[in-house]
Amino acid sequence: MAETATEKQARLERELRYVYRKVFGTPEGKKVLFSILQDCRFLSEAATNEEVALRNYATTLVRDRIGIKDAQGMMSLVDTMIERGK
Repeated sequence: MAETATEKQARLERELRYVYRKVFGTPEGKKVLFSILQDCRFLSEAATNEEVALRNYATTLVRDRIGIKDAQGMMSLVDTMIERGK
């Protein structure tokens, strides 16, 4: 049976998420992701509309492309932030 358009979209999103995680999971990829998140003001205040747009993209990158969008992923992220926070 052929996959539906919805199934195809979901499969493509999973495949893309896998690729993002594979790339950003390397030591070099982590450095690049860090740089991208800094450029997008992920952990900074966004004062202008442009900065808000960049920060929204950073959120999309983390949530949709890397896949931190369920309670388990969010708790792992929170645990890491608490452990590393100063």
